[in-house]
This record gives sequence, structure tokens and C-alpha cells, in this order.
Amino acid sequence: SVKDNQSEEANSPKDDGPTTPEFQLAVYPNPVRDQLHLVWKAETDEYVQIELADMRGSRIAELYSGFVVKGQDYRIEWNASNLTDPLYVYRYASGTRVIHGKILNTRR
Repeated sequence: SVKDNQSEEANSPKDDGPTTPEFQLAVYPNPVRDQLHLVWKAETDEYVQIELADMRGSRIAELYSGFVVKGQDYRIEWNASNLTDPLYVYRYASGTRVIHGKILNTRR
């Protein structure tokens, strides 16, 4: 139904980049308890930065910062057991796109 599609879109990461159907950034599990995983395949040779912030906008952690090579798979595992707030925001930024998404924390 139309209502179901709207709620699905509201929970999807916001992608401000060009439409590239093959690009996917997987962030799981969400909600997170102990370990947070981020997985993606680089679209181009470029610099990528991934940060985690609280809802006040304060940076909690830099999850990744570096150059990526087109076509290579990247996987980040991050210990989330010290998170105390219920909600966080991740930001993936590269030369071709910026993606924001929310992460729910079940450990409080």
C-alpha cells in the first residue's frame, strides 16, 4: 500500500548523491547492542569519511577515514558497547555522495 511505502522511505538512509543503483551502504544490526557493522563497495577511487554523532550533533567517533579503491569491498566493525544515548546518526561522506542514517541503541 502507499502508506507502507511511505513508512519504509522514512526509515531509509537519506542519500544526497547521484543515483547509482549498485551502491549500498549496509549498517547493521540496527538497533545495535554490542558491535556495529558497516559494509559497502567503493564506487570510485576517492576519500571517504564515516562518522557517528549523537542527536545534539556532537561527534562520538570517526568510524572510517581514508582513501578507497573503486570496486573493492570495505567492512568496518565498531564496538558500540559504550553507547549510552538511545539514538545516534551516522554520516558517510565521499566526493560523490553524502548519506545520513539513524542508529538505535538498545544498551542503556
